[in-house]
Amino acid sequence: MPTMRRRTLAWGLIAVLGAVAWLVVRFTLSRPPFTDLNQEMQRILSEMVQKDRSVKNCVLAVMAGDGSLVWAGAAGIAHENGFD
Repeated sequence: MPTMRRRTLAWGLIAVLGAVAWLVVRFTLSRPPFTDLNQEMQRILSEMVQKDRSVKNCVLAVMAGDGSLVWAGAAGIAHENGFD
């Protein structure tokens, strides 16, 4: 019985690793490649706002440890008067 349990455990581990590898490959291939980090950050921010309809506008700033601004971006709905 111990060898049967080891085989089952080994096959289960192989199945889990295969599923994880498949998810990694699928996630990697589904994302468009980017050449500019600024474009990628803006894409991520825009996607986040599009996915959640309760978020109307979003502004995000990324700062380095020394306090210097590394990246800033905004996404959302723009109105002439600034209100809904």
